[in-house]
Amino acid sequence: MPIIHFINNKTQTAGGMRNVLNYVSRKEKTVSEDKRFVTVINCAPDTALDEMTATKNLYRKTDGRLYYHLVQSFPSGYEIEPELAHKIAVELAEKAFGKYEVVVATHIDREHIHSHLVMNSVSFEDGKKYHSNKESVEQLMKLSDNPVIFYSI
Repeated sequence: MPIIHFINNKTQTAGGMRNVLNYVSRKEKTVSEDKRFVTVINCAPDTALDEMTATKNLYRKTDGRLYYHLVQSFPSGYEIEPELAHKIAVELAEKAFGKYEVVVATHIDREHIHSHLVMNSVSFEDGKKYHSNKESVEQLMKLSDNPVIFYSI
């Protein structure tokens, strides 16, 4: 089963968010032959950062935590195809963060395939900020441990 961990960036800036989005989406990490393993949810691929920033500005929530950065990976030695790893990460993002803008990028440049999820901290639907706590992390791990995709392939 996949493992989730948060990348804790306590001091966040707009430039830091841009750098994280650029890093996770790098072609040399996400492209295999003619497939690119980057999916966006509730935003467009080329304008994700601008849309996240616009959401923050719209609701006047431009300080504090700007984004969440999670990594979904599989235990050492677990073999998984990039397509399946990416589908599982996208499914998790859709279920857990449906009212937020999210970039899902699966890194396939190493033997250890893993997916990055970068989520706007402000909901585009209602302007509420996502707050991570023990309960939300436990719920996220349960969702990650039980992907429907395992059973539908």
